[in-house]
Amino acid sequence: MVSPGFLAGRLARTRAAGLAACAEEFRWGEVTVAAPVRGPAGTVAALGVTVPTGVPLERVTAAVRAAAGRVRPPEPSPSS
Repeated sequence: MVSPGFLAGRLARTRAAGLAACAEEFRWGEVTVAAPVRGPAGTVAALGVTVPTGVPLERVTAAVRAAAGRVRPPEPSPSS
């Protein structure tokens, strides 16, 4: 990332897609995909996986989205 504007644009595209992908930005030969875990109050976490480059990205993104959609955050505890 070289400028705040570039970062803001990339974050906006990630939010719109509901998915983040990083291809060999951290480690050569690896792709990381993450999707938000949402609760009643909005996004509470992210679920991500790292796979070797060459694994079909469509399969990985579909699996990550499906898994993140199945995660249910715990209900907030009642105030004492």
